[in-house]
Amino acid sequence: MKAVVSTLLAAVAFLAAGCGPDSPSPTDVPDPSAKQPVLASAVAAAALTFTQISSGAYHSCGLVGDGKAYCWGLNADGQLGDGTRTKRSRPRAVSGNLRFAQISAGTTHTCGVTTTNEAWCWGLNDFGQLGNARLSTFLVPDRVRGSRAFRQISVGFRHTCAVTTADVPFCWGDNTTWGQLGTGTGLNSGVPVKVAGGLKVRRVSAADGHSCVVTRADKAYCWGTGQNGALGDGTLEQRNTPVPVAGGHSFRLIAAGGGTTCGLTPSNVAWCWGHNAEGQVGDRSDTRRLVPSRVSGGLQLKQAIAGLHSCGVTTGNQAYCWGHNFAGGIGDGTETNRLVPTAVAGGRSLSGISPGAHHTCALTPAGKAYCWGHNAYGQVGNGGGGTDTGSGFPVVLKPVAVIGPA
Repeated sequence: MKAVVSTLLAAVAFLAAGCGPDSPSPTDVPDPSAKQPVLASAVAAAALTFTQISSGAYHSCGLVGDGKAYCWGLNADGQLGDGTRTKRSRPRAVSGNLRFAQISAGTTHTCGVTTTNEAWCWGLNDFGQLGNARLSTFLVPDRVRGSRAFRQISVGFRHTCAVTTADVPFCWGDNTTWGQLGTGTGLNSGVPVKVAGGLKVRRVSAADGHSCVVTRADKAYCWGTGQNGALGDGTLEQRNTPVPVAGGHSFRLIAAGGGTTCGLTPSNVAWCWGHNAEGQVGDRSDTRRLVPSRVSGGLQLKQAIAGLHSCGVTTGNQAYCWGHNFAGGIGDGTETNRLVPTAVAGGRSLSGISPGAHHTCALTPAGKAYCWGHNAYGQVGNGGGGTDTGSGFPVVLKPVAVIGPA
């Protein structure tokens, strides 16, 4: 289960929003009935304006206008990149003077691509997932080995994938467990290795045990574990090299998370497949799907991200989530699993969204960040967060503003 709840992610960082002031709202503070209150001292702190946000399993990261990175939440393995292992309930600047164009938060590590197309990673490195040819943990960013220029990166559970400026996918880290590097060798790699198949891709997405890409021709390919149908090829087989997703659909975006994958067509229709026990495929069922199944509701989505709970944003900037709703990760004010897309509470205009394990973060068009859900490690970023005490998880069921920096 650890692998299933981990990255979700990844994706993970397909978010962009403009900069500028955001209109004040009475929902900027949590519902008084929420189990985890905002700290009064934190409310007065100035909020950051983000251009991008990425939710990892139990931490979150975002970029501000000048490309500086901030992270918050669980930090046991240095995944916040601030030089410590101290969890943070408010945004904390990542160490160094790096300026990032994109960031991706995973389970125990985080990576980003700089404005000069360098890949840097930090956190746990037991399988070589930092890509720096060393297996020791790094509490601050360390550059991925090699001279390749990268333009996009995605963090999985124990592996990482990225796309070069020449549209070539590379991966590194764990490969013996599920073949998630896509090299066909079954060998781990502590440095970037080229994905087999000669694909020219637009974007890559790394999950717990599988990875997916969308090609320049709008075709989707996946590889790694086929458990629950995550690869979308109609089987439960593990694939060590890329295989085409079944159905002949054209996709402009793909997002792999946990054991579920979602793709978005050029006409803004979302299809998902794989693990669906809590409704994360969004097709009104809880039956796993071995091939793409259309997300219910007829929504026109500009973004769809898969995970233990999946989320999307419509072309009209309205956010919806579906699937597992432990600790209120869906953001509808309940803890009830949802088999179809369900509107995030508050009616706020949101331009991008990123689900983590049991929390979610999103951005307004003006760059204001809101998070909700599980907050035991401060991953909601509101200055709250408590200690995991068995079933007594501190939660925030409705969106609250991220407050920072720490």
